[in-house]
Amino acid sequence: MLQEEGSVSAGDGIQISKTSLVTIIICTGLSVLFRNIPPLSMIYLSPLGYALIATGSFWLTFCAAAAVNIILYIVSFISSPNAGSEILLLVAFFIILDLCYLWIMGGKNLRTLYRFIFASAAGAIALLFFVFRKDTTFYTMFYSVAENLSSALTGSLEGEVVEGSIQLSPERLIESTQNMLLRGGALVSMLLIFFISRQIALAVIMLIKRQKFETGFITFCAPANTAWVILGSFVTILLTKALSADIIEIIAWNAFVVSAIIFLTQGAGVLMYWFSRKSNTFRIISIVVLTIVIFISPLNILAIAALLILGIADNWRQFRIPSNRE
Repeated sequence: MLQEEGSVSAGDGIQISKTSLVTIIICTGLSVLFRNIPPLSMIYLSPLGYALIATGSFWLTFCAAAAVNIILYIVSFISSPNAGSEILLLVAFFIILDLCYLWIMGGKNLRTLYRFIFASAAGAIALLFFVFRKDTTFYTMFYSVAENLSSALTGSLEGEVVEGSIQLSPERLIESTQNMLLRGGALVSMLLIFFISRQIALAVIMLIKRQKFETGFITFCAPANTAWVILGSFVTILLTKALSADIIEIIAWNAFVVSAIIFLTQGAGVLMYWFSRKSNTFRIISIVVLTIVIFISPLNILAIAALLILGIADNWRQFRIPSNRE
């Protein structure tokens, strides 16, 4: 999923033209609009990525996004003074996400993969802050969803209650969700949001500006010693589970999830390399079959595990031509 694609540079030493300013303003407005439309809220960062690539200005794009967030906070505070502190926290959350995403898009002197990991970790911490605060509207909505889900699941049991069984209360569902988010769920969520938004921004740039980017997985190779990280984190998870060392277990789970994603990407790179050596027809059929197996078939767990093992094995076997590796 993560790849080193030739970093998109964003040097702010260039002269910003009126066209660039207009582009930044329009893209910032689109970002705010997308954020308030549920189907588009997951990709609300994409316009900011487009603005950064199109203008080459990291800080101007970020300042524009931050300014809009601050203006919206002032307007919201005037209309609802009692919710001022909560709105301020929400604005800070969005500013953090904007900064993290733009750093992924335009950061320098650091591999794209590492920018993804560090930025996603920062975004995950910000997300967890909201998930665990009980005095926010976000938590109230979170509890309402858990309550509705609890009622639906309980109703599906047709009123049968078994003594000693686990009750599907909203509190238990929230606790389970929080545990999942702590153990890599929040990190994966941020990775997906940043990755999808980046790919959309790159695709739009290639379509409108006719600017080429290397977006394939074929050349991706995991950093050195990643295999030891995934092995060490897995062993740590098993040990801390037995010893009930929650904090260490949470850190180990996040390290394991990141390492697994890296090797899944490397496994995908090996597959893409093999597909590239076949005919277009074979390639299309193979990708369709693989997509069905991973997302629809009951064999998806086995397919993902095989892809993970392939990525790890590529570290030693080197299934691709050496010149294609980073």
